[in-house]
Amino acid sequence: MQKYDLVLKAARRLAEPSPKEQKRLTGIANYALKRVEKVCMSKKLPLKPLLAGSFAKGTWIAGDADIDIFVKAPALLTKEELGKLGIEIGKAALRGHGPYMRYSEHPYVEAWVRGVKVNVVACYDVPKGEWMSAADRSPYHTELIRERFDDAMRSEARLLKRFLKGLGIYGAEIKTKGFSGYVTEVLILKFGTFLDTLRGISNVKFGDSIVQSDLDKPFAQLHDTPIIILDPVDPRRNLGAAISKQKVAEFILGASLFLERPSIKYFEFRRPVPIPKKAVLSNVAIVTFRHKERTVDKLWGQLNKSILHLEKHLIDQNFRVLRSIAASDDKKESAFVFLLEGIQLPDQKARIGPETSFSSDSLKFIEANKNRSDILFVGGDGRVYSLGNRGIRTAKDAFSYLLDEGIETSGISAGLQDEVRKTERVMIGTEISKFAQKRNWLKEAVAEVATTSKIIACCS
Repeated sequence: MQKYDLVLKAARRLAEPSPKEQKRLTGIANYALKRVEKVCMSKKLPLKPLLAGSFAKGTWIAGDADIDIFVKAPALLTKEELGKLGIEIGKAALRGHGPYMRYSEHPYVEAWVRGVKVNVVACYDVPKGEWMSAADRSPYHTELIRERFDDAMRSEARLLKRFLKGLGIYGAEIKTKGFSGYVTEVLILKFGTFLDTLRGISNVKFGDSIVQSDLDKPFAQLHDTPIIILDPVDPRRNLGAAISKQKVAEFILGASLFLERPSIKYFEFRRPVPIPKKAVLSNVAIVTFRHKERTVDKLWGQLNKSILHLEKHLIDQNFRVLRSIAASDDKKESAFVFLLEGIQLPDQKARIGPETSFSSDSLKFIEANKNRSDILFVGGDGRVYSLGNRGIRTAKDAFSYLLDEGIETSGISAGLQDEVRKTERVMIGTEISKFAQKRNWLKEAVAEVATTSKIIACCS
């Protein structure tokens, strides 16, 4: 334990909110809750507003608290009516604070109150297990953690949240696809302490399940995701479904590296953006474009879908994609960023045909390739080969063709296609630096794909 004592002592100072911060947040939470209660009283329905989320559980980390207010409504409402009711209550209660819409299973209202993000979400008032919407579980999550956690476990949860945030894998939103606050608490509930959680995670293999009780193990077999984490409030629900394989891998590696070589760097999430080496930057390609503003959740759904298809097209053109991410200012400008093994391919391309024993297939291959090949021949493996001009040789040409003539079959989200076609700009290597200089969101994205992973850098 002495190996970790000094680092964890310093990390707790980063994670634990001060009495002053706790007092301030309590005041804002009570202010917002009273406004919600007042609006609820004006409705002709039995409504039950309550505080939920990390603030209500006492597990938020210093300088990073949201206040969630759930309004429990009668089950007789339709989902459309529930969503409409939640919007009405949220907008009225947060009037004067610039309320705006966010979307999950149904819309909810968000606003910044005295520098703190406040969410107002409607859910059904139903018994445990009789869920009518995804939000119905949240009040039970709050109740579970408040009942099962003591002060020591709350401190451990804060430490783990700070660690995950330092690694860049904290947050379940579609933009991050990482570990949510509630998942973090469930892990502490399972393992007990921060260090024991890291020890448990360091031994995880893809597809493993984490359950609170052996009685829940059969439910794990219903799921097939990189990690399966069953919800103790509803064991049929897999909390790991929203976590990407990359984020699971980064947690496993981060846990292993910290246990081997502990460092306060893992808990510091305000580090300077690293500068990529020129040799690596020369293999980076980006596509930037402008678009109309839309909800963050909708935008990132479109970006994530699009980049998967763009990567597939690059691979089909024989480019080897090592890393790729979408990036955005979350308003009107976004980009797709790729790290390639090389941005230029050889002039000639070999095409592999069928074995000559499949004579009809061999003849078809010869017919299809004879006019575009310099040579056709039978290889030592008994297959027919052709060698001819490649056509598209550079990543820039591949993008230019795809985003112009081939955009309708590119797989780019239909909601982005027109905007990409009209405003796209393809850049390679060092020309990216100048363009990204005044766009911190893009500079961070380029650094993410073109420098050593922060998880590995922390232990060096």
